Amino acid sequence: LFLIAWIMTTAPVEWRSLIITGWMLAFIIGAFAAFKVTGKREPFYVYAGVGIAMLVAATAAELQGSALTIALTIECAAVAVIAHIILNDKAIAERLSLLFIGPGLLSLDSMTPRVWRDGMIHEDFFVLLTLMIALLGIGSFFLSLYTHDKEEPTPITIGLLVVGSLYAYIILWLSLHAEMMNDNLAVMIALVIYTLVGLITYFFLSLIHI
Repeated sequence: LFLIAWIMTTAPVEWRSLIITGWMLAFIIGAFAAFKVTGKREPFYVYAGVGIAMLVAATAAELQGSALTIALTIECAAVAVIAHIILNDKAIAERLSLLFIGPGLLSLDSMTPRVWRDGMIHEDFFVLLTLMIALLGIGSFFLSLYTHDKEEPTPITIGLLVVGSLYAYIILWLSLHAEMMNDNLAVMIALVIYTLVGLITYFFLSLIHI
């Protein structure tokens, strides 16, 4: 925190993101080096946490609003996948996927009806769409790993898929209300689709367990 504060107050504006990125790389390399040398996860969490904080700071220094949320979403997905590729550890990669909480909180502003009054194709739509794709993609990635290893998926993996599905339902609800003049018709269509998805999912899961 002291380092970030020093950079943000002392470094020239045009150099801030580059300096932060350099320190980010130093901490990330230190995280993997500490893990490889000691075999312990605690040093990895500490150094990787600082590196990720630097990444967020560098992104925030360059972007704002919807662009910041989309960038953070993509970075969170990349961090989880890269961590699994390098460390080959599902548990660590899954914990790192909890970083989606950050862009998830930022996306709450994109769900307010006032930003959907002029139609569905705008920056807030792409914020929600990016989060939906990222959550479902990372959740499916972890689910495939557990299926391959013949293990039960953890609550984190299930949570990623559930929250990703919720974003899909939210996008559908907001889009229908933005495109249709009649709110009652929009609600009816949304509820019909929700019901069909629920029935299809129920029967699909029932067939799996037979």
